[in-house]
Amino acid sequence: MYKYIFSILILLTSRVSLSEPMRVDLQKEISMLVAKNLFDLDSKTKESNLNILSRMKYFEIKKRWKECAALGGKVAAAYPEVRGWVGASWLRCELKSSEATKDYKNLQKTLKWLKRNKNLLLEGPWQKNIWEDYLAASMRFLETKQEATKINELLEYEDRLPKEVHAQLLAYSGELAEKKDDKKKAFYFYEQSLLQKESRVHREKYENLKEALGLKFEAKVTPSAETGVESEGAEAALEEKLNRAVKNGDLVGALKTVVIIETEYVGSRVARRLKDRPFEIYQEILDTTDNETKHALAFQELEKVGALRLADWAAILHRRANYEQALLFSERALSQLFQTPQSTVLYWIAGRSAHFIGEYDRALQNFYKLIEFHSASDEATEAHFRAGLIELRQKKFTLARSQFEKLIAQKKDRYDLPARYWLVRTLETSDKAAAPIEAKSLIEKYPFSYYGLRLSAESTKGDYQWPQTGNKSQAQLTSIWLIGNQVPAWSRYKILTKAGWLLEAQVEAQQFPSVRSPALENIFAKFLSLNFQYPQAVRYMAEAMEADPSLRTSENLALVFPKSYSSLIEAESKKYALNPVLVRSLIRQESAFGIRAQSTSNAQGLMQLIPPTAQEVARRLSMKKLEPSEDVYRPEVNIPMGTFYISQMLEQFSGNVPFALGAYNAGPTKMKIFVEGRSEIKSLLSNPSSSPFDEIWFDELPWSETSFYIKAILRNSLLYKLIDAAKIDWNLVLWQDLHSKKANLK
Repeated sequence: MYKYIFSILILLTSRVSLSEPMRVDLQKEISMLVAKNLFDLDSKTKESNLNILSRMKYFEIKKRWKECAALGGKVAAAYPEVRGWVGASWLRCELKSSEATKDYKNLQKTLKWLKRNKNLLLEGPWQKNIWEDYLAASMRFLETKQEATKINELLEYEDRLPKEVHAQLLAYSGELAEKKDDKKKAFYFYEQSLLQKESRVHREKYENLKEALGLKFEAKVTPSAETGVESEGAEAALEEKLNRAVKNGDLVGALKTVVIIETEYVGSRVARRLKDRPFEIYQEILDTTDNETKHALAFQELEKVGALRLADWAAILHRRANYEQALLFSERALSQLFQTPQSTVLYWIAGRSAHFIGEYDRALQNFYKLIEFHSASDEATEAHFRAGLIELRQKKFTLARSQFEKLIAQKKDRYDLPARYWLVRTLETSDKAAAPIEAKSLIEKYPFSYYGLRLSAESTKGDYQWPQTGNKSQAQLTSIWLIGNQVPAWSRYKILTKAGWLLEAQVEAQQFPSVRSPALENIFAKFLSLNFQYPQAVRYMAEAMEADPSLRTSENLALVFPKSYSSLIEAESKKYALNPVLVRSLIRQESAFGIRAQSTSNAQGLMQLIPPTAQEVARRLSMKKLEPSEDVYRPEVNIPMGTFYISQMLEQFSGNVPFALGAYNAGPTKMKIFVEGRSEIKSLLSNPSSSPFDEIWFDELPWSETSFYIKAILRNSLLYKLIDAAKIDWNLVLWQDLHSKKANLK
């Protein structure tokens, strides 16, 4: 009997493991495609016409929490395959509805449903979403009614609980014990709670119980870090003198005193604590007086602390965009450290700082020394590029050509495109026969870059021609094979996409197999784009076009340069006299139309607003009841805020689109410092121009990310226009029509 059962189990196991993968023909799927974008629903579409699954998500998107929650049970029963996602949505809507009404009866029912479906908390792609709201809802319920059963239920997930939640649950157990007058039990649970996380309230209860129980012991105190000031000796007297001088406004005297501490008591506790005080006092002197003599005397004092400290402060000044001082500090430090490892960074700081304030000869001097003495460093690679740009600005074309050619020979991906582009511009002035050859090479390698588009259009006297695609790929692959968890993920993806649950579908799509064949990447990108899954589609299409030039068509590009949210974008653009193309181009670069996009710097949503900026913009737009953690992701909130913000950047920078884009990315203060650092750049505020030599500053920016960003958005705007019209008026300032007025090319 047992032998028979064992044989059956082996047979079943082998059948599962040897089951055939599921074939999916993407071309066929596209032909049968039904996808919905509830975030961009046509205003004429009636919600009553939506099926129940779509309607529930629509109510959630519109923050109609009560209506959303009311559908939860019915939808979960009607769509068992996506029950996990429905449960997550149901719980969230119920939680929001309960918070609004302060009535938690229905929330308790939803929590009981989840308890019966405990597996949803432990497995499935929805578990992160559902767990976070389950925990929040449970804790909200316990705030109103402590139940031992609910507390113990949550403590079953001890390894998944944040420390503060774990501590609060233990404290609730203490409160329940207190209500039953079980002081020993209550004391124990409060102690356990405090071991998880310190709390003033729980500590007070713990101490009261300790006293009531007659327990006498002192808790161990962890020694804190040194924070005191030595109370005797010469250092104490000097520090007192320092504080007195600062209080009396004698900053030079204070600087002299703190320098004595730093130089005569090196390594002492006071000296370590005050290590940056000389620099801070020096900065105060610069900020409070215009007396150049006093500045010079103060710097002479500061130099006494040593070149290494000057080097550290030079780096700080450079990061703060105080380029004049960074140049002074770095060059003075180099006078002693030119043969040390620190000189690599010091030459780099000095060269860049001089470049940004227009001290071109000093910049070149430092860059060429960096190249000579540290040729293998990344800093030297950048020095080649910046030296080439400076030589080009000064019309020293032979020297500029030399730097760009050396840089191209190094085959550094970061600099290959801009070095090739500026080599073309150099050759146009110094070697007209070689320029078209280099331009053709760049266009073939980078056809859809901003520089590639410019050169291509110029070569045809303004009529842009799409790249010659040649023969199409012979292998027309259209199928993928799914196996294991990918099969149910595919089924859920189709249900969710059809109903408009795009964010949930995006998570399911992450389980799909990766593909590398250009033909498959192309068809997969088309499928994903038509399902409104743009970020993944953009990645696949870019890889496909890179590998197979025959795919570089306007039709394929249109798939990954979408026009979603058109009515919203056009309405908001009209308010600020913006071309909708500018807003679309921004969104395409910022988030690739990914609604829940979030950067490493916590920028959020379609137009990637960081929380402080979002709050300030919301205040200025009189947006009430803004939930920063959620509302910023909503297109109807994010697009108006982002459009307003770019309009403000345009206003601050005289309608100059590239400057405004730089400010949108790097911040207006940093951008203003850069623009005002040199007259030749500042003049572009009043004399808009997109002639090549007036765009050198794109690549001179201190921030490589911002340099790439500006060119990428200008590229996006050109491609959007070319996809629509296949022609652009190249005799105008290329970006001027993105704002309100046109200007003649200069």
